[in-house]
Parts: sequence; structure tokens; C-alpha cells
Amino acid sequence: MSEPLYEGARIDLELEEGRWYRGRVLRPTLDGNLIVVFERGTDLPEIPLGKRVNALWVKREKLFGGEVEVRGKGGKFAPFVEITSPFDLKPLERRRHKRVKVMVPIEYRKVDGGLFKATRSLDISGGGVKLIVDEDLAVGDELELLVYLPESDVISALGRVVRVETSEGLRTAGVEFMIMDERKRRDIINFVFKSEMKERQRAK
Repeated sequence: MSEPLYEGARIDLELEEGRWYRGRVLRPTLDGNLIVVFERGTDLPEIPLGKRVNALWVKREKLFGGEVEVRGKGGKFAPFVEITSPFDLKPLERRRHKRVKVMVPIEYRKVDGGLFKATRSLDISGGGVKLIVDEDLAVGDELELLVYLPESDVISALGRVVRVETSEGLRTAGVEFMIMDERKRRDIINFVFKSEMKERQRAK
């Protein structure tokens, strides 16, 4: 099942290897292509016309992805790219929340107070995170979380411990995100799939 892009949709384009740019679909051109605009002042890289680039976008918490072809590009004063077919991007993952093994800085504390403790993730998804912890947490404990993704504002969330494990001296806690701004959840979902695509490129 494919899903067409539409005017106003937010879309991420990998205009250079490993670097993504978030824009908004503006309108179709007379020949049926689409214009994607970026924030004023965005410094777009040199892009050869005809280049095919990876694209990601989220609709109703489902991630779609594929390739689009660049047919035109604007300057820094009015940064945009013109992309051509295919517009219909395919669902990338049927699971609700795909998980990726990656370390990102995180701070947490129990909801009953105390100072935030700095740690890092072992894996993360749109539904939760696996943390390295240095204290005894119990299943059911509720935590305030601050997640620091690359190229993103800090993400705050309320989470609940659903699993605690100790292996080879390393103590970890699996935390389910209970309350989170859905736009921030989409940022995590995008980050997960970008990380996965980067790993696939490295493996080639």
C-alpha cells in the first residue's frame, strides 16, 4: 500500500550522504512535479539535477520512505528543491515502533523528585528506550526523561520502567514512553529510520 505526498506535508530529504534536510511540500508545478521549501537561510548543498535522494515522511505515526528525483533547486534566500516521481512512498515498517541500537545522551529522574542523572541509551524507538542505570529501579517506577537527539530540540517525556536487567555488571532499564508530544515522538521515529538507513549504507 502506497501513500501519496500532499501539499503541506513535512518531508525529510537526504540531500547529501548522511545529512537530512526537513522541508514542507508546497505545491505541484505545471508539469506535475512537487516543490519542497525549507526555512529561509537554509544552506542547501550542491545537488546535481537528476540525482535520486532518500525521502522520509510520517503520517498518523506511520513512516513512509523511498527515493525521489531532484529536478530543480533554489538559493539560500528562497531555499527549495523540485522533486519528481515517484511521489508515492511505501511504508517502511509494519511494526508500531521499530527499535535501533544507538547511544544517545539521556537524563532521567524519578517523578517523586531528586536531581536528574545523566546516562545514555542502548537502544531507542518511538515507544521507549533502554537505559544504562546506576541505581535500583523497579518495574512500575515512573521517570521524567530528557532525550538529546542529534540536530533536535531536547525531548521531554514521562516514562514507566517495564523491565530491569543486569548482565556482566551492566544494569539496564527498559522504559516505555507514557506521555510525550506526538511531534517529538515522530522526531524519534525519523531518527530511528535514518540511523537504520545509515547502517545499511555502511554495510554495502
